[in-house]
Amino acid sequence: MDIYLLKSTAILAILWVLYVLLLEKENMHRFKRFYLLTSIVAAFYIPLLSITQYVYVEPIDGINFSKKIIPFIIDDSSQITETQFWTLERLLWSVYALGVLVFGIRFLSNLFKIIKTIQVNEKEKQSFITLVLLKQLISPHTFFNYIFLNKSKFENNDVPKEVLVHEETHAKQKHSLDILFIELMQMIFWFQPFIWLYKKRIKLNHEFLADQAVVDKGFEPSNYQNTLLSYSTNQDYSLSSAIHYSSIKKRFTVMKTQTSKHKKWLLSLFILSILGILFYSFSDSEIIEIEKTTEKNLTAQTVTQTLSSENDRASETLMNEYKNFIKEFNETRIIYGDAYERAIIIYNQLMSDEQRASVEKYPDRIIPKPNLSKVKAKNPTASQFEAFKNRKEYAIWIDGKYVPNTELDNYTSKDFVHVSGSHVYKNARSEKFPQPNQYHLYTKAGFKAIYQDSQLKRYKEATTTYSNAIKTYLKGNQTDNSELIILKAKADDIYKTFSSTEIKTNNIRTAPPVPAKKISHTARSISIKVLDDGSYLVDGKKASKKSLVSTVNQLHQDVTSEVRNKIINIHLTFADKETEDEVWFIYNALKNYGFHRLVTKNQEVIKSKGNTPFRSNKKSKIQQKLPTAKEVAEFNIWAKKINSDTKIISGNTKHLPIVDEKKLIKYAGIYNRMSAQQKKNAEQMPFPGFENIKGTETSISIEPNTYQQSPATVKEIASYNTWAKKMNTQINNAKANTNVAYPIIKKVEIEKYKSIYQRMTEAQRTKSEAFPNIPPPPPPPPIKIEQYKKGSKKTLSQIIKETPKNVESGYEVLDNGESHYYIINKGKKIYYNKDGYITDDKGNVIPPPPPPVPAPTPVSIKVNKSKGGPNADDINFRYYNTGPRKVYISISKTGEFAIVKNEFNNTLFEATTLSEIEHLLSKLSDEELKNTFIFSSYSDLKKYRNKPSSTLEYQNDIEIWLVKAELKNGSIVKDISFPKSNTIFQLANDNGIGELKPYLQKLATVFKKYKEINTTL
Repeated sequence: MDIYLLKSTAILAILWVLYVLLLEKENMHRFKRFYLLTSIVAAFYIPLLSITQYVYVEPIDGINFSKKIIPFIIDDSSQITETQFWTLERLLWSVYALGVLVFGIRFLSNLFKIIKTIQVNEKEKQSFITLVLLKQLISPHTFFNYIFLNKSKFENNDVPKEVLVHEETHAKQKHSLDILFIELMQMIFWFQPFIWLYKKRIKLNHEFLADQAVVDKGFEPSNYQNTLLSYSTNQDYSLSSAIHYSSIKKRFTVMKTQTSKHKKWLLSLFILSILGILFYSFSDSEIIEIEKTTEKNLTAQTVTQTLSSENDRASETLMNEYKNFIKEFNETRIIYGDAYERAIIIYNQLMSDEQRASVEKYPDRIIPKPNLSKVKAKNPTASQFEAFKNRKEYAIWIDGKYVPNTELDNYTSKDFVHVSGSHVYKNARSEKFPQPNQYHLYTKAGFKAIYQDSQLKRYKEATTTYSNAIKTYLKGNQTDNSELIILKAKADDIYKTFSSTEIKTNNIRTAPPVPAKKISHTARSISIKVLDDGSYLVDGKKASKKSLVSTVNQLHQDVTSEVRNKIINIHLTFADKETEDEVWFIYNALKNYGFHRLVTKNQEVIKSKGNTPFRSNKKSKIQQKLPTAKEVAEFNIWAKKINSDTKIISGNTKHLPIVDEKKLIKYAGIYNRMSAQQKKNAEQMPFPGFENIKGTETSISIEPNTYQQSPATVKEIASYNTWAKKMNTQINNAKANTNVAYPIIKKVEIEKYKSIYQRMTEAQRTKSEAFPNIPPPPPPPPIKIEQYKKGSKKTLSQIIKETPKNVESGYEVLDNGESHYYIINKGKKIYYNKDGYITDDKGNVIPPPPPPVPAPTPVSIKVNKSKGGPNADDINFRYYNTGPRKVYISISKTGEFAIVKNEFNNTLFEATTLSEIEHLLSKLSDEELKNTFIFSSYSDLKKYRNKPSSTLEYQNDIEIWLVKAELKNGSIVKDISFPKSNTIFQLANDNGIGELKPYLQKLATVFKKYKEINTTL
């Protein structure tokens, strides 16, 4: 309350001074009326407002809500003091209440007098006003639509027209509303001196407004001023508007003042800006945390990067604090609560493993930490209550306040809901309380305040301290957040004691995360010297063209490439003459590594500004030789074999054979170095586009970008405009109509036309189509986190650590009062408890599914035992570059089933059973089952597929192909007849099914248990 009053007084004072200095003498009375009333409202309202402050914070691992009781030793020697009734606080409140009462009576008395005056006197209605005619000789005054006049003067027409217009203006502009408002404010804040000053200025401004209305009516100002002198009075009409003598001189001055429109606008804008400053200066602030995931505001010389990792070492100061705690405990064997709590947090949360190994661990708790909110009420018995009245035997406290025993005569035992106390031994008694027994009695309100709400009060104090510490931290250099971690841990420790019911009932919120530390990166440099033989010296280390990238990659790995793009300066020198080709080679080779600036003797290339090295008009030389005839022949042999082994599954979907990765990189490099004529005469590249993928650098030359300096041609611009117009039209249609799909845009097209657009001049871009605002590609399917690893269940920490960055995750308190870690998997939220088990949204552990029936053959599918749900194992589907997920199930003539288990070779089958197939299907979600299609015949292909399987609309489907085969030694024997099918296997339902019919019926029974599955069986 004291802070609130100080803030409101300061605002009133500032606005008052501004009014007196800038506005009072100006002829802008309507704005002044608004200003005075707004100033009062703002002064008492702004301190109540809260400004939301968004704080970038580092991601947190959450709170481990363990049910294990944490013991605690506390030094809580509470002293009971007797409190006098007339404290300073009570005295001040009494004085305030008396003032409100006096001013309230005064206000009501004045209001009653006006109402009575209206009732008992003669009235005359004129238009929207009512004239109240009094026999007494009074000065004209107004209250709402009532104008009070002397009856005799009015009937004799002795009341000047100017005076009537003056009073009518008071009534018409509702000045009485302002007066009632300020009177009520004066009644509530009677002790506030500025309210009295504002009241006087508000009434004076009413007179300015009325005077202005009279002058605007065309009355002569000099005659009107004489009339004012003759009608002015010193009599106070507290709730009405009257002509006062004390303000006459100031009114005459203001009446002659003319304020220009320009000045009015300037003053208005200035005042509004002051109100804005006061709002931000005197309102409270609320902190809302936002995870910071990217580095911002990095410069070339100094980079401020917010870390997203937790503190991994305690500071020297905290280490000394912990060591002193251990030393004092070993010497005294005494533990003090706060020091002990800090020591636990420093040891568990702030120290590194190395630091923990260097110190002694804190002592274990002996006594559980007290929690008064969990104490159950114990009513005093009638006999106990009567015994408490004996002042020689008992000292009594009621709701924490000492009272004489006779005070109990005003109560009964039923007035108290709880009693606590004990016998006090003689050596522990004091002169003030010599009784052998000391007991505390609590009423319902006292028990709630002292016991039931005790933990809430502790939590509020802890979070307030923590929030204030955050504000202080954010104003500083933000280099050490250790103290914030300690304060948050204390608040979290209290939060864990609340039940889910208490959290919901009292709307208890967790403390905000700890703001991140900041670390500065200064500019760094790499020195590269080009030697005569074409090799390099990288910071004194020898490197060839082939090893340049790998050599540079060993440098400055403590920062990311994004940071290197801001701070790394490459200084390039030449043993001989500087060449453009070498500068271009190094520029292109190190772009992915990241650098801010490349400096040579002749040029400075600042990459962040879009600069590129110089390019002369002459054609650049090819940096590597064309492949030899022998290399081309080797490529043709390799490519021909791969192409011949490639099988067409359906549409554009290909089954590619397994290839050696080293050979793939080698021959992709050869193909990349071929001329256009060589590529035309060579075998088709089995993996088109792979020669451009990162990883083939060892065999691929890095050529200068010949397009970076040459402007786009007319033909290129025309091609770009056609493409961009088409894309913009389709994208805008998709945005406007949810039923219209976004266009499928190839990556190669985006790169091609983006290059053309970047090479356009500003004039060319102005005349061309805008580059399309291409929406991002759909996110990849959420990655599931296995709950078991090598037969051992993972801990929650392992699950959190292995959660991919692109998967949405967080923490949530469920109905059982515990915090659960969650991830969003295919639109479904999955919860993990503190032990790493999957639970439902109530916090109950989900039981695992029944184990599969053992396979009759020695070869079986390995199924991990899991807790169920999306954390369980999935069918091992065969994934293609594009298109749906696929699995092959073979059926032999003797009724044996087999299933693909090798992801890269769909000819490797292992034996399985119907129960295992059903178990695998049970792991699919409802959405996945709806997108599951069974292909047992060529007619199924025609029914479920009107486009190639690689089409984007099928990418989320699951295809189960039932094929006819014999199981021999773990591999499949393919049929030789393919009359209707394009597959490499014969579908089980084609060419007669007599011998397989009973086994297909068994499979159909399994599939039909899941009604969502699409099948014709």
